[in-house]
Amino acid sequence: MKATAGQIALTALNVLLTLGLALALFSVLRGADRAATAAPDAVVEQPPPSAERDPDVEPRLPPQEQSQRLVMDLLDRSDLIPFDGILGGTMGFYTPDNVFVLSNRWVYARFEDGHIGGEMLLEYRIDGVGGIDWTVLYAELH
Repeated sequence: MKATAGQIALTALNVLLTLGLALALFSVLRGADRAATAAPDAVVEQPPPSAERDPDVEPRLPPQEQSQRLVMDLLDRSDLIPFDGILGGTMGFYTPDNVFVLSNRWVYARFEDGHIGGEMLLEYRIDGVGGIDWTVLYAELH
């Protein structure tokens, strides 16, 4: 039985996502291992008391709120999609249900223009003032 191009592409995306998740897990485990072997007298920098915090620096959000913030930000970032729409359509991330926060580093999202669509794997970083920097790691059009 011959595999179709769509099946091959889906298999390739699954392999990429699995690799990404494995790398994320490895990174987490490596960080935990480093923390466990750190010198006992190592100085851990503590954030300043809330009264001394810079008001322009956004405090770290709880995971659920941070995920929602990432999804909402990505819904407004159609400029990240490296494909043009067809038949007058405009590529975009149109529904939050098609954006999946995979870890504290990666997001998987589906995009479309009403006629055709695709999917992508993105890396994100939150800068010191709460802005989100996005990097497209992989994108595929169906």
